[in-house]
Amino acid sequence: MTIPVVTLAFVLVTLLYLPGLVVALITDAVRWLRARRPWVASRLWTFGWFYLLTQVVGLAMLGGAWLLALLGGKGRNERLLRWTFGIQNIWTQCNLGAVKTLFGLSFDVQGDEVAASGPYILLLRHASLVDTLLPGGFIANRFGIRLRYVLKRELLADPCLDVAGCRLPNHFVARGSGARDQELAAISELATDMGPTDAVLIYPEGTRFTQSKRARALEKLADRAPALHAKAQAMKHVIAPRPGGVKALLTGAPEADVVVGAHYGFDGLASIRKIWSGALVGRRVSLMFWRIPRADVPDASDALDEWLFEWWARVDTWVGQQKTADGAA
Repeated sequence: MTIPVVTLAFVLVTLLYLPGLVVALITDAVRWLRARRPWVASRLWTFGWFYLLTQVVGLAMLGGAWLLALLGGKGRNERLLRWTFGIQNIWTQCNLGAVKTLFGLSFDVQGDEVAASGPYILLLRHASLVDTLLPGGFIANRFGIRLRYVLKRELLADPCLDVAGCRLPNHFVARGSGARDQELAAISELATDMGPTDAVLIYPEGTRFTQSKRARALEKLADRAPALHAKAQAMKHVIAPRPGGVKALLTGAPEADVVVGAHYGFDGLASIRKIWSGALVGRRVSLMFWRIPRADVPDASDALDEWLFEWWARVDTWVGQQKTADGAA
């Protein structure tokens, strides 16, 4: 259903691009004259067109890869997976590059060499609509890591993500389905059979950071795990991590290390409204990665909870330091 909708949208936006750009530029000029707002309308309009372009081209490439693999005889499944990973990397890199160019972003990446070889489980902070492009752009593309993703099922509304995501080893969680045990079993299965070029990504917070979401998570934690509640309260810039998915991945990959990833620069951009305010323009985005050998990850459930919260407190401290250096604290 979404493929014809996206294709039609691309045709319409392409036909209307120039008049739409004129309207966007006028809007930007008025906003700048009235309140010195950054020029956002023209950037969003152009990115919207580019995003639709990458959808159409990506779908064509995915279809072509499927057809070539089908006609290729022996080894078709491995070729299809390899080509699909490659297409996914190209799609991610193109969209990340478009955001970087259009919004004038700069990136400062430290410690990424720890993610150069697998197998490992990547635990990444989640703060924005945009940060989902970071692992593909700075890990998968740079080091040739075949990332597997744990994502929410709602993202299947994106046709490229639907086709490629369901073809590759990923799991799309049906949140609120009531089938927690089945979901955790599927997440655990996702982490099996990883080699030196494989890793699996999960966002332990389970959602993009906002202060209201942080408050709701604290309320739930107070009832479920009072001992961890105090630790979570001390974290001001992150949401308390949910251990269930992390434990499932560790069970599925008993020899995999853990890589923890933090980023700062996309904070406060959890919605289109925030991006419309101009807050994304000219941002400097910092990324930091740490690798923990599997021998240093506890096996016992309670100890693992404590360990995860301690690492997330470290992420929180790092984010706070970046905010202070940025003058945003």
